[in-house]
Amino acid sequence: MEQDHYNKLAKLEDYCNQYNQLVKVRTYCNNKGWKIIFRNRLADTADIETKKITINSCNTPETQLYRLLHEIGHILVSQDEDYYERFQKDYDSEKNLKLLRNRMKLLTEEVNAWDRAYSFAKKHDIKINIKNFDNCKAKCLKTFVKWITTYE
Repeated sequence: MEQDHYNKLAKLEDYCNQYNQLVKVRTYCNNKGWKIIFRNRLADTADIETKKITINSCNTPETQLYRLLHEIGHILVSQDEDYYERFQKDYDSEKNLKLLRNRMKLLTEEVNAWDRAYSFAKKHDIKINIKNFDNCKAKCLKTFVKWITTYE
């Protein structure tokens, strides 16, 4: 019974720590002029033109943190000098996404955004659980891999 009490306290402490990290990242974004919107049942997105990041609030604070970091990763990738040439140039129509090479470019962009997310977290001392971060990354990337292999 005592062990169960300690486990519950440890979970609560972990939850609070994750929430604090989420607040830290949100504050950073706000200071950079980015608006963060947490909403139920919305896709996670980063709109570079309007400077808005939307995060699905149905997830745990830890998952919200990792997905917010990923969207920041997209912002960082979009600032690369060759971003348009490497990624956006061929996404302008549904027809272009039927080409396997363009779907693979989209997957590459997603992987790059996750890698930048990890680097950003380290640079800004955002505490993450690497195993849980990698699990979140894998789950999200699995969706893209499935889409790539089944797109008609």
